[in-house]
Amino acid sequence: MIHDVVIIGAGIAGTAAARLLASWGHDVLLVERERAARPPLALSLPPSCAPLLDAIGVRDAIDAAGFVRGTGNSVWWGGTPEAPARLRLEPYASGRAGWQVERGALEALLRRAAREAGVAVCAPAVVRQVAPQPHRADASPMLDVTIDDDQTDGATTRHARWVLDCSGRAGLLARAQRDVPAEARTLALVATWERASGWPVVEATHTLVESAPWGWGWSVPISDTQRCFTAMIDPRRTARAGATGWSDAHGDLAGRYHARLADLPNLGALVTDAQLVHAPWACDATPYTSREVAWPGQLLVGDAASMLDPLSSFGVKKALASAWLAAVTVHTTLLTPEHTQAALTLYRDREAAYVASADAALRAVAHATRGEAADAPFWSDRGELDPDARAPGDALAVTLRDDAAVRAAFAHLRAAPTLTLPALAAYAQRTAPVVRGNVIRPEPHLVLSGITQPVRYLRGVDLVLVLELAAGEHDVGALFDRYTRQVAPVTLPDFLGAVSVLLAKAPTGAA
Repeated sequence: MIHDVVIIGAGIAGTAAARLLASWGHDVLLVERERAARPPLALSLPPSCAPLLDAIGVRDAIDAAGFVRGTGNSVWWGGTPEAPARLRLEPYASGRAGWQVERGALEALLRRAAREAGVAVCAPAVVRQVAPQPHRADASPMLDVTIDDDQTDGATTRHARWVLDCSGRAGLLARAQRDVPAEARTLALVATWERASGWPVVEATHTLVESAPWGWGWSVPISDTQRCFTAMIDPRRTARAGATGWSDAHGDLAGRYHARLADLPNLGALVTDAQLVHAPWACDATPYTSREVAWPGQLLVGDAASMLDPLSSFGVKKALASAWLAAVTVHTTLLTPEHTQAALTLYRDREAAYVASADAALRAVAHATRGEAADAPFWSDRGELDPDARAPGDALAVTLRDDAAVRAAFAHLRAAPTLTLPALAAYAQRTAPVVRGNVIRPEPHLVLSGITQPVRYLRGVDLVLVLELAAGEHDVGALFDRYTRQVAPVTLPDFLGAVSVLLAKAPTGAA
């Protein structure tokens, strides 16, 4: 049997990618391991996940599921025993709300959505091997997928044009590509607590975050009365790997969990009169990356490709975004094989950007936290990483912010909102891939002085389309209105920033 796509793993990334590809008319087989009973784990989805949930087609189901609508974070960070950290409230912008979900409930919802879209599910089953068929000049590349499942006697072989490894940390295809940094090992100690009268916190829907010299803790609500409380530690210093999972050096995982929670003055105080719902358990939360994530016919997706440090709080968003882009990549290659290399290039670049952004955030936090505590080995290890390293997008934004010509152009636009932009043809251009709907296409990008990579978007503003709309237009307000009506809504500061770059980087002598 030949499938367009075989997807390994029915977690968040696998089910999301499967639903998208099936909804676009492709034959998709989702291979799912036996679902063992797992204790609850709370996950936080920020409001910025909403466009992804809409694109995947599950937003209404998510809204109807009764998940807690998270409105921000409550943070106790830094400080010392002599000067404890004060509570800092960080509400989401513009009063928006995200979702606080229990992992199993979210995965079950996404599995149902995949089946409803026409995804075939092979479960319980395990993929044993993926091997390319010998190249045939008269046929498109094909992969042989060996599957053990309970419905057949022994292994069967399916044929697929694409295989997506969405198997998370297990990483059937990913293991050979994986790099795990020795300096940032992380173990999550987790338990669920209940307080029948609710929780004495300022904002009941907030994620609670608190730092300590040995690591940090967080708590996410999964109902009005239940919360997950997690301690993030370095297992090299406070725990060891046992034969049947993770345990602390004395074999007392529960004791170690309670000790770490008690070390957190604010989170620890919340559970003093609460009831433990599930015994503490542990899971590896060490971040990692892959040296390669995309080949013709194969992609590493979500946590199989990379695991972001949990401190970023964007793990679920990254899984959804990776699944969406993987589906777009595969859909593009099946429709237009001539765009395969462009699609794979974009997929690799976006995966690298996810990792670089998360790494930059971790390094900055670790460096600052290390400076606030005299004895903070957890943060010292992570602070050894370069605190000035930035993600590519961050580096571009900083470069433009510090560019005197860009600042001058921005000031001019705010003081006298008129402009004359050169024609698009006056700018040097280079072709690079972009996403258009559910396909990837090579399109013109601008080559701007002082910026290494060709640029199409800046702060979400399409520079090429701004130049096309600006032909004959001299009023900034009118140009902003035309852009937001015809292209996409953006904020005025972001739009003015993008136009400032076009003015400051205009070709010499262009009018």
